[in-house]
Amino acid sequence: MLTLVLVVVLVVAFVAGCGGGEASDDSTLRVVAAEDFWGDIAAQLGGTRVSVRSIISDPGVDPHLYESDAGDAGAVARADLVIENGLGYDDAIGKLLASGSRGDRAELVVADVLNAPAGANPHLWYDIPRVPAVAQAIVAELVRLDPEGRTTYEANLTTFTASLQPLLDAIDDVAQKHGGDQVAYTEPVAAYLLEAMHLVGSSPNGYASAIEEGNEPAPEAVQAMEKLLQPGAVAALVYNTQAESPITQDARAAAQDSAIPVVGVTETMPDGVANFQAWQQQQIDALRGALAG
Repeated sequence: MLTLVLVVVLVVAFVAGCGGGEASDDSTLRVVAAEDFWGDIAAQLGGTRVSVRSIISDPGVDPHLYESDAGDAGAVARADLVIENGLGYDDAIGKLLASGSRGDRAELVVADVLNAPAGANPHLWYDIPRVPAVAQAIVAELVRLDPEGRTTYEANLTTFTASLQPLLDAIDDVAQKHGGDQVAYTEPVAAYLLEAMHLVGSSPNGYASAIEEGNEPAPEAVQAMEKLLQPGAVAALVYNTQAESPITQDARAAAQDSAIPVVGVTETMPDGVANFQAWQQQQIDALRGALAG
């Protein structure tokens, strides 16, 4: 009898250990987002019916240089829904999906939802007027996976969409007051936002693309940026604080020397912000203040 009890205990312990140390609740959908901003939006939409893990979330790391690890692979393998940005921005996640295909796992690529063509600017989360379309697509997948949660998901979608209105109002305010103003940038991180504000985003040919790829721009591009940042040439410099280099730091210093406001933006959510909306509101307000000042 004692032997039988021991065997049962060992079997139970083994089965429990197979979970990899993570709590499991079959009633909760496991969502994995390649980036924390899509993960935050998914969490707002899913509420308590989902658990969300964001892969790229360190504000001190350049997302373009991110490499996945075994923990990421395990999370993707167990996920019910994986949200990927696409356009080559998060290829590491795409490789994990390709290496462990599963018929019952839903996969949502934001670039496909927005019909973004190959080669388009991958920073789609800055295209705030079209973020509601992404939210709708996420909810559609959640409802398909969990029909009983439809009422919750759709109510959360309504709340989320309404919460974007202050951002859209601020964007319209900038467009009305500063439309046509020229703004320089070290990388096209916020290019969709600048476009929505009717601002003219400028960067010397080859400069921003080189910085984005982690390379040094050609000397003529650096010289062109220095010329662009002469006093009165542009209304502001939009600066990616998450991918700095001596070249971009020189550009920031040149702007400051010319009394050109420098507006920092990031590719992932910084520490301390409440959610996607608060993050974007901070950046929009900073740019609006720079243009007004």
